[in-house]
Amino acid sequence: MRLAITSTFLILVSSVAASAQQQAVIDLTGVQIRNATNQSRTSAGPISPAYGYHYAISGNVRGMSGALALLYPTPTPLAQVLEDFQPGSSAGLSGEAYNPTNAHPIEVLNDRREGTSTLGAITVTYGLTLIAGIRADNVAYFQIDSVVLQPSALVGFFQFTSGTVTIDRVNVTPGDMNWDGLVNGDDAQAFVLAQLDPAAYVAAYAHDPRLNGDINRDGILDAADLLAFIQTLLSVS
Repeated sequence: MRLAITSTFLILVSSVAASAQQQAVIDLTGVQIRNATNQSRTSAGPISPAYGYHYAISGNVRGMSGALALLYPTPTPLAQVLEDFQPGSSAGLSGEAYNPTNAHPIEVLNDRREGTSTLGAITVTYGLTLIAGIRADNVAYFQIDSVVLQPSALVGFFQFTSGTVTIDRVNVTPGDMNWDGLVNGDDAQAFVLAQLDPAAYVAAYAHDPRLNGDINRDGILDAADLLAFIQTLLSVS
């Protein structure tokens, strides 16, 4: 009887997952990175609510005027441009977001980069905020806000020749801390690691530990989830 119930449950979960809109893609072609100019785009279709999302921003940009047109005359990966301005800043182009409510709206990214850099003989003051999320109507959005490229007349601006923002649902299984698709005793060590050293857990499993570890979905991974984890193990044993 227990096997039959479990099989029926797994079939139901698989059916729901299959019918969900798993991904939203936002086209960045033509978007500008320009001083004092905000830009925004939305996805063509919806994405279904989930407990977790993975986002990735990719594409090529070209300098359209000023010093940027001389330094980047052909399409150049956005990640390379960010690294030229601020080493390490391209890491923010991808990541995960946790959504304990399993509902929209949600903001999955809000990342500010700013500073000064030398381009040829010009000292450039730069800054921009990258924002991405999903609205209440399940449509994904992307914004480039509060852009600073000064002195703007000398620096010029960038334009995307191609690019996308992709937001994917992360399908979660509460208690599956080692992400092998099963909930069993093998997850205990990973659960302890998530509790004691979340950064080490992310390095080992490449996921936010709250996705499968925050079993009571209160937004934090703490001692309250330990009891829930034990109960989950007992229910599947």
